[in-house]
Amino acid sequence: MRYEDDNILTEGEFFHYSPPNGYDEFLTIHGTPRDCLGPIFSSMSAWNSPYMGQLHDKAKRLLLENGAAYNVYHDHRSVLRTWDLDMWPLVIIEAEWLRLEQGLKQRYRLLERLFADLYGAQDVIRNGLLPAELVFAHNAFSHPCHQLPLTTQHALPWYSVDLARDTDGRFLVLGDHLQKPAGFGYALENRQIMARLLRNALNEHQVRLLRPFFATLRTNMTGSAFLPREDPQTVLLTSGPQDPLYFEHTFLANYLGLTLVQGEDLATRSGRVCLKTLDGLHTVDVIVRLIDDRLCDPLELQESSCVGVAGLLQAIRNRRVAVVNPPGAAVLENQGLLAWLPQLARYFLGEELLLPSTPTWWCGQRDHLAYTLDHLDMLVIKSLDRLDSAPLVFGDQLSSAEQLTMRQRILAQPSSFIAQKRITPSTIPVMSDHRLVPGHMLLRTFMTAGVAGVEVMPGGLATVSTQSAQVPFFDNYGGITKDVWVLSSLPVARGGRQPSGPLLQPSIFTGELSSRVAENLFWLGRYAVRVENILRLLRTILLLPLLEESDDKSDAAPQQATRILYQAATLLTATLPGFMGVGSEQCFADPEPEIRRMILSSNDNGSVRATVKTLIQTAYRVRDRLSSDTWRIINRIHDILLHLEGLHHLNDMVDDIEALLTSLTAFTGLSMENMTRGTGWRFLELGRRLERSLFATELFQITLVQHTDADEEQLLLEALLNITDSIITYRRRYRSHLAMKPTLDLILQDESNPRSLSFQLVELQQHIDQLPQLQPIPVFRTPAGRTILEAVNLLRLADTDLLALINDTTMKRPNLEELLVRMKQLLPLLSAEISNSYFQHALPVTRQGMPLTR
Repeated sequence: MRYEDDNILTEGEFFHYSPPNGYDEFLTIHGTPRDCLGPIFSSMSAWNSPYMGQLHDKAKRLLLENGAAYNVYHDHRSVLRTWDLDMWPLVIIEAEWLRLEQGLKQRYRLLERLFADLYGAQDVIRNGLLPAELVFAHNAFSHPCHQLPLTTQHALPWYSVDLARDTDGRFLVLGDHLQKPAGFGYALENRQIMARLLRNALNEHQVRLLRPFFATLRTNMTGSAFLPREDPQTVLLTSGPQDPLYFEHTFLANYLGLTLVQGEDLATRSGRVCLKTLDGLHTVDVIVRLIDDRLCDPLELQESSCVGVAGLLQAIRNRRVAVVNPPGAAVLENQGLLAWLPQLARYFLGEELLLPSTPTWWCGQRDHLAYTLDHLDMLVIKSLDRLDSAPLVFGDQLSSAEQLTMRQRILAQPSSFIAQKRITPSTIPVMSDHRLVPGHMLLRTFMTAGVAGVEVMPGGLATVSTQSAQVPFFDNYGGITKDVWVLSSLPVARGGRQPSGPLLQPSIFTGELSSRVAENLFWLGRYAVRVENILRLLRTILLLPLLEESDDKSDAAPQQATRILYQAATLLTATLPGFMGVGSEQCFADPEPEIRRMILSSNDNGSVRATVKTLIQTAYRVRDRLSSDTWRIINRIHDILLHLEGLHHLNDMVDDIEALLTSLTAFTGLSMENMTRGTGWRFLELGRRLERSLFATELFQITLVQHTDADEEQLLLEALLNITDSIITYRRRYRSHLAMKPTLDLILQDESNPRSLSFQLVELQQHIDQLPQLQPIPVFRTPAGRTILEAVNLLRLADTDLLALINDTTMKRPNLEELLVRMKQLLPLLSAEISNSYFQHALPVTRQGMPLTR
């Protein structure tokens, strides 16, 4: 089958691909396609280099749009750092996959039995099948987890294994991952991208689907609860955005329909774990942990942990909460165990181990130590300490002096080291610079276990390095990855299948919004509007005639209205002293450097650059609450910021400012159209309305209280109407020159104008009325309810004729100033009251300017 008329890859072009000696996934040692891959090779030969380059670019764009990242806080760019998905898949035929699947299932059964024994009767230690020092002296063994109860189903509901082919084409196990298996989400994301770009190829070659596996995975997770419930409350516990794999955590939470939580969202009460929500505590039945064993419970494990749940182990002992996988599972990741797995398989299962591990020697065993020292130049030396970040030591790369030092280290603490045979992984074609080059490949496979038994994901995550075969790829997130195609001899049912287990009636859980999530949504709304407000003000300033290029800037003395706008920008971006302090005349004479600082400064928290970064980071904290369309807008904002940072002249920045405003408007539109009108959306709206109110109050006080002459007032009013996006409404409604009273009416008191201060306050009042009430009292009796009620009434009762009056002595509008000063007291108070009531759960704050009681 040909996918594009002109995308033909000739045999000659393909055979320019020349793998090194060893096993290659596509070609034999004679340079011909492997017989088993003949049909798929024929169709892949239709993908020439330019076509594959186009697919690669599309895949990269889709990953970027989806926010597929592996780190967020190394620097601001890493929020969107993606891995590289190569479009040539790893293909595994059905017969080979069935053999591999059989070996993986056996390995799971073996490790499950070993886990139960090590934290139970410990017969393998008593019977001398496993050295006690290898287990008990290793920091992965958790003594407080001894005799923890296990669920009635399989003890380890999910599990991943790293594999590599050796030069003979055999799969060898490099390592097992059981405490927090990673890669499930990345494998699914890769498949979704491939399905968008190569759907016909997936269908034609009957590539097995991943979706049924994830349905079973969810069933097995929720089915791990100790207490029988129709729909157990299941949460995913993450350490937060600082985790390098946070994208996967949010991706899995969304795909599986589970609540993503952090340790601070959970609490133990009466021997059970509860989710702290805005409307009270909700019992949690299952915790799918995505954090290390040692961090799970600061009371009994690592006391410095800030991401775990105090009292979690006791809740497990009480059989009130199940943890997937159970704390202590990290003991099975001890690579020293690999040397004993063959005899353990015979002991537990009465079977020979089907899937061998990398040949391993534990230096704590006398004969293993002797072999290691005699063959040091042929082996790879590893530290068994899982917290030791020291690199692998390749014996053949050591000088004589370095080998002597290594021997001394091993002899000093032999039980802390293992030696492994050096493996050269198989190669696979990778597109690089529009040509195929060989890359060494590792394969991560995934399993889940439950009432229906053990199921292996029909696929996986392949990671490739075009550099040295010695690179530990899975410890280096962000490399080249590949989708894994497992072929089926039968037609693949595109509709998938229902999850195993009994069918459940759909239920609605409305109490999942934690205070942490609500606070982040609140501030996400605030930062989005804050950036928009600043950009509208700066755009207005940039378009003033004063900033047009002139050969003689000294002739362009700023007018009073322009000075006021400059000062407003300084105050509202908090880039003091700027146009406000000593030496401001120099800034007025040459405003470009100061305005550029307002936009690009990394040292001023109120600059456009700093505020956009904070907006993106806040969005990342609630990544699981944002749709893919919304995240594409966040990515677009990030890209525009990167481009803006490379500009030096203000005139060049206008287009990027316009683009940012457009993206922020799209963000607002998506939140209004796509988010369900739940409590989370309400807090997002509260943040937006409160920030717009604060900005308007500050701006109006700076620009309108002080009287200016008629021409200056005209310029100020036009600027304000542009900033508040109300100029068209004004012209259509009043059909006259700009005047103070109708302007105040439109941008201050008109409740039908979505940009007016009054509109923001009315919206705030409506949202506050709908918030969960912590006590059964009328909303106007709550602190926030009283404050917003006063603010709304204060503005409604104001007379614009009186607000516009000028005091002949002070040349100010005293009534307007009094109104705005009071509003500047009420709005920060309202923000503090919302925070204290719903985020911090603190005591009421003092109401400025009035007694505490009414």
